[in-house]
Amino acid sequence: MISYIKRHFKGEFSIAQSFWINFICVNFSFNFLATFIALSFKEDKEIFSYFILNLQLLTCPISYWQSFGIYQSYLKHKAQMKIPFWGLLASILSFLSFFGSIYGVLILLFGVEPTSLLK
Repeated sequence: MISYIKRHFKGEFSIAQSFWINFICVNFSFNFLATFIALSFKEDKEIFSYFILNLQLLTCPISYWQSFGIYQSYLKHKAQMKIPFWGLLASILSFLSFFGSIYGVLILLFGVEPTSLLK
């Protein structure tokens, strides 16, 4: 598993594998599981708040790993791509996701009470 994480981070996978498996599938699975767990805590607002904050904090390094790996893959494989635009678009989308996760942490730390998300 560690070698897989390193290989993605170094851009050794194709842009398609980096984007569809390491970005889309990981995000879908992670969000599905997080939603399921969060719903089980919705009655206890304090635990729910801590869960949402920790979830956002966990999302940042995952998003960084995804974004950097996709960008590295784009740089390594763009010469072989028929349409390099798709690799660039995948990189941009993944970096937007990364900045969104940072923004989410900042909102939770400095601006929004997580329990307000339940209303």
